[in-house]
Amino acid sequence: MQANTVYSYTFNELSDSAKETARGNYRQHGLDYEWYDFTFEDWKAALLLIGIDVSNIYFSGFSSQGDGACFECDYSYVPGWRKTVKSDFGGSMQTILLAAGERLQAIQRPFFYSVSATVKHSGRYSHSNCTDFTVEPGERFESSDIIDLEDDIKSVLRGLMDDLYNGLESEYDHLTSDSVINEYLQDGELQFLESGTMY
Repeated sequence: MQANTVYSYTFNELSDSAKETARGNYRQHGLDYEWYDFTFEDWKAALLLIGIDVSNIYFSGFSSQGDGACFECDYSYVPGWRKTVKSDFGGSMQTILLAAGERLQAIQRPFFYSVSATVKHSGRYSHSNCTDFTVEPGERFESSDIIDLEDDIKSVLRGLMDDLYNGLESEYDHLTSDSVINEYLQDGELQFLESGTMY
């Protein structure tokens, strides 16, 4: 029987091509956990402030036809939403919520803030158009207003679904960026073969 010596290396000791192999292996297998859970919870909490109670989120991504995100929810108007949004969220999330909230409030005003909606996922894909809407205008409405009302509600909620997808894609791009992967792979306990395959 012949004994062979196998040398192992830290990430920083690898050649540039071996480092790229190590990063590629991580991109393929490193996100085998629910990395999107925090984004889901953040969005659920945020959308609830403007009256959108999300029960389920569906998504697929990020490089195939049909990729996208959608959610199932119940929607109704929440008084005082603007103040809560401004106190609870900042940055881009605040901007998204304020814009959507303003549009929803404008939609609600002619109906005396009595509009409600339910959204369900449909079809085999996960993008924003894979959703069925049931919109209830309340008691005070003109029948001619219903079609426009449904279209307006769909436009706002589907826009938020697209914003959610963009947020998920940004988080994925961050987690699979060279700098983040390098930081993980530079852990001194990780060892690699000369090719860049983890030892």
